[in-house]
Order: sequence, then structure tokens, then C-alpha cells
Amino acid sequence: MKILTIDTSTDVGSVAVTADKKLLYEELFPGGVSTTDRLASSVNIALKQLSINPVNLDYIGVATGPGSFTGIRVGIAFAKGLSYSTGVPVAGFSSLELLAMNGVPSYIPICPMADARKKEVYTALYRYDNCLIKVLSEQAADPSRFLDSIEGEVLFIGVGAVLYKSLILDKMGDKAKFAPDHLHFPRASAGAFLVQQQAEAGVKSSFELTPEYLRLPEAELNKVRKQL
Repeated sequence: MKILTIDTSTDVGSVAVTADKKLLYEELFPGGVSTTDRLASSVNIALKQLSINPVNLDYIGVATGPGSFTGIRVGIAFAKGLSYSTGVPVAGFSSLELLAMNGVPSYIPICPMADARKKEVYTALYRYDNCLIKVLSEQAADPSRFLDSIEGEVLFIGVGAVLYKSLILDKMGDKAKFAPDHLHFPRASAGAFLVQQQAEAGVKSSFELTPEYLRLPEAELNKVRKQL
């Protein structure tokens, strides 16, 4: 099974191609205002170097958030467009699950944390048993309050975990474990595992993918405020 996976949910985007669970290609690139052009270029280069015609892909996978509002929209729009033009099914996966995959396998629960700004984090809690199993649902949360809801040893991973490392240590002491520095950004290659799971479970293509923001974008919040 050939899978193209895309992640543009953070400040570091990535594209990967796998075949039969083997990584063939992966590229990381800076996110930001040029994400659309960079994403298209990265996908084209990947498929060209591997001599893969897009119509011969079996699945396109894309991170649906939470994370950068603009980045998420760009990734989903690109994946849908490629799916529409090639007929290749598209599958979405959580960017927090994608980040948590950097800690697999782990004998203790994994807590991915992405910086949500406004003194909040996007986070969840998973345990691993041949696949990620959700213990606490994905949420935009005050990190202190979220930490009050977990106990025992936990592996923290992500830029948000780095940002609030002192707070985590104050709250949890030596029960808090942290992933190595190079694992704090999600990698598109891990998304292939998540897509493969969906395919093996018989999940059909979901062309109606929508962003999972977990909270309203600032522009929509401003509209709500004006109506109050």
C-alpha cells in the first residue's frame, strides 16, 4: 500500500511517502505564509523522485488539527484537491495523535502538547497497546488544570511540553518524563501508520474532512464578541 501523508499543523510542515509500511521519502520544511507553495513543491518532488504517478497512490493522509488554523486549512485543501483530481481516497488523522506517535512504543501514557497560545495547550493523553488508545480526549486547555487531571508517570512530548516544562515538573516531579529534543515536532511519516489503521479497519474515504480546531479562530471569536 502506497501512502502519501501530509502535516502542516505546526511551524514545521512535513511530507512523507511510504509503501507497505516502509518509509521511502520524508521532507520537513518551515511552515508560514508560503506553506501552500512549499507543500505542493514538496509533494511533486517526492513523487517525481520515487517515480510514482499520483493516481497510483492507495491513500492520501492529512493532519486535520488541532494546530495552526491556516496550516490545517492548507493541508486539508491540498489533500482534498489531490484526491479529487486522482480519485485516490483521503483519510484524516489527529495532529496530536501524530505527535504522540513520536513516543511509540512507550510503557507509560503519552501526553502530546502543542502550544495553543493564549496560555493554553492543545493536548490529550494516550496509552499504547499496538495502537494509540485515547485516555483523555483532545482539548485546548489551561496546562495547570490539565496536569491536575492526570497522575502517575507520563511521557510528555511536543513544543507545548517544552514551553511548560517547569510547570510540569513543579506539578509532577520525577513522574514527568520528557521525549528527546528531536522528537518534539510531528512527522508526516508517522501518519502512514494512522492511515494504515483506518484502511485495515475498512474506513472509507472521507472527502468531507473538516479542520479540528478545538476552539474558534480569532476572527470568528471577534464576530461573536461583536454580537454580544
